[in-house]
Amino acid sequence: MASTFFGLNIATSALYAYQTGLNTTAHNIANAETKGYSRQTINTKATDAMRLYCTAGMAGTGVEVTDIAQVRDEYYDTRFRQNASKLGEYATKEDYMLQIQNFFNEINTSGTTTEFNNFFNALESLRGTPADVDKRTQVINYASSITDYFNSIANNLSRIQENCNSEIKNKVDKINNIAQQVVSLNQQINTIEITGARANDLRDERNRLIDQLSEIVPVETREVHMGDSNLHNFEVKISDQILVDGYDSNKLLCVPREVTANQSDAQGIYDIKWNFTDGQEFKLNDITLTGELRGLIDIRDGNNNECFKGTVTGTVGESKVTVTDTNYNLFSQITLPKTGEITFNNKVYQYTGFTAQKAADGTVTYTFDLKDALDADVSATARVGQDINYKGIPYYQAQLNEFVRTFAAKVNEIQNSAIDLNGDKGIDIFNGIDKVTGKNYTLDESETTFSSTSDSYYQITAQNFSITEEMKGNPNKIATILEGNESAGIDQQGVVDKLIALKNEKGMFQKGTFSEFLIAIVSDIGIDTTKVKNFHESQTDIVNTIKNQRYSVSGVESNEESMNVMKYQRGYNLASKMISVMNECLNKLINEMGV
Repeated sequence: MASTFFGLNIATSALYAYQTGLNTTAHNIANAETKGYSRQTINTKATDAMRLYCTAGMAGTGVEVTDIAQVRDEYYDTRFRQNASKLGEYATKEDYMLQIQNFFNEINTSGTTTEFNNFFNALESLRGTPADVDKRTQVINYASSITDYFNSIANNLSRIQENCNSEIKNKVDKINNIAQQVVSLNQQINTIEITGARANDLRDERNRLIDQLSEIVPVETREVHMGDSNLHNFEVKISDQILVDGYDSNKLLCVPREVTANQSDAQGIYDIKWNFTDGQEFKLNDITLTGELRGLIDIRDGNNNECFKGTVTGTVGESKVTVTDTNYNLFSQITLPKTGEITFNNKVYQYTGFTAQKAADGTVTYTFDLKDALDADVSATARVGQDINYKGIPYYQAQLNEFVRTFAAKVNEIQNSAIDLNGDKGIDIFNGIDKVTGKNYTLDESETTFSSTSDSYYQITAQNFSITEEMKGNPNKIATILEGNESAGIDQQGVVDKLIALKNEKGMFQKGTFSEFLIAIVSDIGIDTTKVKNFHESQTDIVNTIKNQRYSVSGVESNEESMNVMKYQRGYNLASKMISVMNECLNKLINEMGV
């Protein structure tokens, strides 16, 4: 049978329940603007009824708060993180593509085709008076402007690549930092929840960190009960590789490459590895990898799937391999570094140099000198570097290199077949500067063979492109007299006409004339920039929609909380009134009866 004070106990339980409701509502209101906070609500149930052992049956005993729960939907969490990862990728690409586009500015007077046209306009002026020293000087100055402009673009692209590389390091450090914080939160959450309580605010902080992580890399999470206890094992995966496993985390390491993958790559490019004993590679090129890290890798390494590929053959014990059926049959397009790594049969071999030999049918055979001898006969597919399906810095550097090599070779070919005003054989107008010696190359004019160490046009890149040092300040060195026709005098126009004709020569490139090739590069950049900008805007709308859906479930809404305040206040007042009434009844019973 219930005691005389039983009603007080029931009212007191209600008082505590409504007090908890008010406190929870206050907590919601206080964190209405806290990023990552999930609205909390109390769950209540009637306490176990008491048997009265009479015809009246059972008597209620009050109410208890069973849980202070987060209001959260994992479906929206998953959708948000999937789309936040894509948004991070597009935002990063748009930022860097706009920078690249600015370097190929076609609006102001320093645009790519403007510099190119100035050079040919100067040749047009020279055409009428080939012996005019001032006009010759103007040709040299505009030739120098072309080289300076390409140097500037290439160096700026290289700086973007270096910036991407540094930012990749920062992102990897951030991933590791988040992983360590998640491990710490896992420990704290389990410490609290083993008692049966709910660590809601700690869970919110963990979810906020996972949201941050999802902007950098694609994230998958899983929480599993550990036996019959209240403990959980929380896992985090990125691209199907475990980053966090409960109280342990794996660390990502940035390891500078010993060799570059492309001729014009910046030094110190990072590969990403796990801190496992076998140094397992992080899946940089996995198709599932999205996020800011994907965007940075594509900008830094993107070669439009044009890494060097071919069929390799070699004999056991030899330190040479031959590669045929390659995708590079034009010397001007070669992006191979002088020394590097060639991969075949799932094994990486270091090479110390290479030679290229062009056959009559136009195909090129490459011979690589390996650091170590082959341990077996080989006939397989080989590659240097990785195919990255994006037009990033390596792609645009390769396009610039192809242009300056072809342009230099065609101009120099005409000059080498003519006589200058001093009566000497014409020298190269365009050349490159050897980083080691600081001098121009002695260019080998062979169109059928070259090596990675010979002074061929392969050595010329947009970064070291220059006019020949001997040509500077010596306009008489411009060759305008046809060889074998010296008797016609210095005013003949044939050589200058040949130079001018290069501007509109068809078939110079697969993309047409010199001008059309330059315009195609700028067009590629414009199209890629516009495309990624549109993707970014579209993905932003998608993420904002999911954010709103997510907020509608777990966000703090002021009107709803105001109603909760009134609801719990009214309940609290009623419980207080019930205690007052019971107090009066007991006072009458105890103090006034029998008086």
